[in-house]
Amino acid sequence: MLDIKNLGQVDIDSFQNRLRQHQELMIYIALAIATLWMTAKIIGEQNIKLATIQTELSSLSDKEKAISEYENIKSTFEKYVSSLPQGTVDLESISNLINEFARTRDIQILSFTPGGDPRPTDFYDAAYLEVNISASDYKNLVLFIRDIEHSKYNLRIENWIINLRKSDTRSRSASQAPVFDETINVIMQIASLQLKT
Repeated sequence: MLDIKNLGQVDIDSFQNRLRQHQELMIYIALAIATLWMTAKIIGEQNIKLATIQTELSSLSDKEKAISEYENIKSTFEKYVSSLPQGTVDLESISNLINEFARTRDIQILSFTPGGDPRPTDFYDAAYLEVNISASDYKNLVLFIRDIEHSKYNLRIENWIINLRKSDTRSRSASQAPVFDETINVIMQIASLQLKT
């Protein structure tokens, strides 16, 4: 056993001579230590790369799931949009269609006025038409509105103003009770929406 007190008595020359005699052994030991150090370093770097790759694989897996969900939602949305009525921003087509509905429902069209330029948005284009109509009864008016709202051109009534006008149609004889004729006047703004896909 080596004692600290005896360190001063160590013969350095003899130690150096022994090392010179066993130089080959020292080279092997140094090479073994260097090999172990390099192996540990390479394994450490490979473990870091492996952890990075596993993280990237997990991220890619999450992205793949998100892409799959996106594709499913997109497909559902496209099916929904394709099932909606097609819109048009052609005011002439809208006018012709409304004229046809009015003729079918015995509605008198007093005037057509374009409601301004089509108003594009990110999701749809819209065309507006103001229509002034006159009807003799509410049933035909309601059916006319239904025809507009359920048309193939994706029309909707944005706003409307209704006015009931009574006119006196009594005869000149004072013995008869007055008879009033009711006319329903409506001013409505109709919009046609065309979805952008």
